[in-house]
Amino acid sequence: GMSTAGQATAACTALYAASTIAYYRSVLGPVYGLRDVTIASLLRWRGWERHPKSLSTTIAVGLLRLLGGRHPSTFQFEHVLPPLPIPTLEASLARFLESVKPFLTEKELADTKVEVERFRKNEGRKLQRLLVLHSWLPKNWRNWLAEWWELAAYLMNREPLPVSCSFYVLDRTYFENPPTKDPTSRAAVMVDGLLRFKLRLDEGKMKPFRAFDAIPLTMSSYQYLYGVTRVPGVPTDKIHRCSDARHIVVMRGGRYFRVEVVDEKGRRAPVVELRKVMKKIYDSVGEEGEEGGRVGNVRKPAQLVPCLTALPRTEWAEARQHLIEMEGGVNAEVVKAFEDALFVVVFDGKDEEELHDRIRRLFHNWGEDRWFDKSFNLIVFDSGVCGGIIEHTPSDAPTPAHAFEYAFWEEHTAKERGAYNEDGVVVAPIGPGEAQLRGEASHHSPSLSSFFPTAKSMLARAGRGGAKSHSRSLLSVEELKFVVDDYISDKIAHSQSSFRDFAKKVDVRLRPFREFGKNVAKAAGVSPDGLFQAAIQLANRRYYGKPVLTYETAGTRTFALGRTETIRSATVEAQQLVDAIMEGRPAKECYPLLKKAASRHVQVARAAGQGQGCDRHLLGLRIINYFKDIKSPFFSSKAYSLPYTVATSQTPIWQEKFGVGKQNLAAGEHTPGGGFGPIAENGIGVSYFVLEDGVYFHISSNAQPDPEEGAAKYEEYLIGAMREMRRVAEAGTDEKKRVASNV
Repeated sequence: GMSTAGQATAACTALYAASTIAYYRSVLGPVYGLRDVTIASLLRWRGWERHPKSLSTTIAVGLLRLLGGRHPSTFQFEHVLPPLPIPTLEASLARFLESVKPFLTEKELADTKVEVERFRKNEGRKLQRLLVLHSWLPKNWRNWLAEWWELAAYLMNREPLPVSCSFYVLDRTYFENPPTKDPTSRAAVMVDGLLRFKLRLDEGKMKPFRAFDAIPLTMSSYQYLYGVTRVPGVPTDKIHRCSDARHIVVMRGGRYFRVEVVDEKGRRAPVVELRKVMKKIYDSVGEEGEEGGRVGNVRKPAQLVPCLTALPRTEWAEARQHLIEMEGGVNAEVVKAFEDALFVVVFDGKDEEELHDRIRRLFHNWGEDRWFDKSFNLIVFDSGVCGGIIEHTPSDAPTPAHAFEYAFWEEHTAKERGAYNEDGVVVAPIGPGEAQLRGEASHHSPSLSSFFPTAKSMLARAGRGGAKSHSRSLLSVEELKFVVDDYISDKIAHSQSSFRDFAKKVDVRLRPFREFGKNVAKAAGVSPDGLFQAAIQLANRRYYGKPVLTYETAGTRTFALGRTETIRSATVEAQQLVDAIMEGRPAKECYPLLKKAASRHVQVARAAGQGQGCDRHLLGLRIINYFKDIKSPFFSSKAYSLPYTVATSQTPIWQEKFGVGKQNLAAGEHTPGGGFGPIAENGIGVSYFVLEDGVYFHISSNAQPDPEEGAAKYEEYLIGAMREMRRVAEAGTDEKKRVASNV
């Protein structure tokens, strides 16, 4: 240990350094303060949304680029992002009325107009004032919706997480030709890539996303990727985040292992050594565990405890409490190991022959062999194919999709560099940052904080304070064993049978559509998403025989803590186009209607992204209506109670530029994305991922009595509708544009 004199010298050095830093901060502070105030003012102006091609927008965007710098740190702009706006009551009610027209008879629409006007003049005004007051509270001033949204959309929901909340992500090129057929190497390399992604976040070295390379988007959800668990509770769940998590939990055939993968200094375990540990775990499970992911495998109840995470949330909360408290807390540390883990890795046994069955395994696995509460589970089959299931509460799809995208990219470059031997075993470091992550010099531009550490960190280095110490060494492995009693055994059996019944009510399928993508829409001069959503409206009409309310997700990440708003994509204009096609009118006559529908879709989507949709605003008013017991009849009206029969979402396949490799990934190394379940009775879910010359459609259905038939039927209608939209689009596209767009 250090002598007393040595400690005193170190403390004096730390205090001297801290005073020097304080001096420089006092000089530079006003400069950076002025910069932040200027950025915040420009972002609040938001003229770039209303007049994107004006001179003032050009100047503002140029200033934002200059002041934001070339290498901003990941969370640099969080404190300068503008707060989420509250639309005016009049604007939201006008948008609402316009959006419900296709679903109401003339009389119902007239009655709804009267009801909306009565609401606007009476309780609506009071609710609006109370909502504004709510937004002024210190905890809400950055985002009046954030806490409510997490509660109302997720934490209060009592249904099982798989199917109703979680979504899945697929391997690259939908399970064909994994980079290695050795599951332990695949797991090690994917874990390594996911840990690299975390390191970039921890060090602030991942550039924040910026629209036009100037207007920053919130990165707040990235803080909830690792070490995060949705813990069941009554009446609501809660989000648990372990900020100093350093381990993962590996599941294999009903056995569970805690593996330390990051050391006290934040350095990752070398991937070659990690693979050796994975191999030991993989080989340690005998024949009885070989098909660990398969339903019907006979195991002892203690090997089935993760099944409990597929229970309805209130039941799981009660079972979890019992599990933790039984026999003097014998299971408390085991549950804590799962809930504090960075994430969970599952060796899931034999792969499925059919893609359809593989997707089901990833989506819910009939409620077994997953810790569904975790922010994500990485799933690896014996074939080397992998995928994941992601818990939706802490973040929206683009955030975990970005982490997987990065891991897939690192894996792709590893294969190009010869990191695997002829047997597919990883035998060499896999990425350009490997040297840095072994503790050698970084090639990244250092952040401001690295030049000016805080006094607190300097004193910590001198031996006062600092992070909690962890006694476990890097790559140490501990088997986690549950103790169960009759109550827990009965709950496990109940979970297995009840979740199977629950999961049977939903089916999900992937349809890679190769005939065209963005190219046809671009050549026709219409918004690609406008065209795809028009196709969805045509499929809806053929499937349901009438227009149905349709949900599409819009991002509101240009605001502090922003998440999503609803695009009500079943517009009047889209229905006019569908009517014309259903009547068999010539494609040339339908083309102007397609342009009009796509243009309207862009307007609605843009308003939603600017925080000017009606759904989140009306939700806020409804929550206040509930808490204040105002009992407004508007919220029980037919128009407001219409269900989102079809839920849709588009996530980009790529979010980050990886130089020349982006073209390599485009050749078939990308992931076709993932999907989710429907959100309404007899509903449809459509998750789609767009390429220049194709679209991946993930379609889910809970149609009774046969959801599989429902999903297949909807797929047929959707593909037919896509072909119909191409015919209409090309009727208004001249030959030159078609050639230029490779149509």
